Amino acid sequence: MTLSPGYTGPTSGRMTIGPNGVTHRETFTRETDPPLTHDELIATEEFRALGPNAQIREVRVLKWNLAESERREAEWRASVKRQDAELRVLRGKVAAMTPDGFTIPKGAADVIHHAASHGWNIGRAWRTVDDGARLDIVVRHGMYEFQLSWFCEREGGGRMVRRGLARGPRRPWHDAPSLTRIKEIITEVSGAE
Repeated sequence: MTLSPGYTGPTSGRMTIGPNGVTHRETFTRETDPPLTHDELIATEEFRALGPNAQIREVRVLKWNLAESERREAEWRASVKRQDAELRVLRGKVAAMTPDGFTIPKGAADVIHHAASHGWNIGRAWRTVDDGARLDIVVRHGMYEFQLSWFCEREGGGRMVRRGLARGPRRPWHDAPSLTRIKEIITEVSGAE
C-alpha cells in the first residue's frame, strides 16, 4: 500500500476526494496543530503504524468502546441510586418499628392519629438509649411542621423531651405549643383548605 506524498499520519492534513481526484487539500501547520509530545508519540506508536483505513476502524472501535463504557456507567449509577432509595425506605421502616417491650406514649399516639386522619405527613423513628428508648415524630403539612420527642420506658410510660420544635408560614422555628394546641392547628389548617 502506498500513501500519498507528504502523509505522515492522521494529523498531517485532510483531503477531499472527488471523481477527478483530490479536489481540496488542507494541511495542518504547527500553529494550528502542534506536534505530538514525546509521551503522545509513545502512546500512539501502534496507532500511527496503521494505514489510514485501519486508523479509521480503530477510531470507530475506540468510540464504540467509549460509548459502551458510558452506557454501563449510567446503568450502574442508576442502579446505585435505586438501591440507595430502597435502603432509605428500609431504614425508615426499621426506625419506625417499635422496639420490643416499648409502646408509643398516649400523647404521641394522639398526635399521630389526629394528623393522619387529617392527611398530614407523619414520620417516626425509634432509638434505643441507655435505659429506655427515644421516639421522635415529625408531623408535616405544607409550611407547617412539628418535631416532637418522647423518652419511653419499658413499662409503657413515656415523657416528652422538652417542648419540641414548630414552624409555620409566618414564623420560623420556635418552641412547639402544647399537644392540645398542635391538634387544634392541624384541624384549623386542614379545615382552611
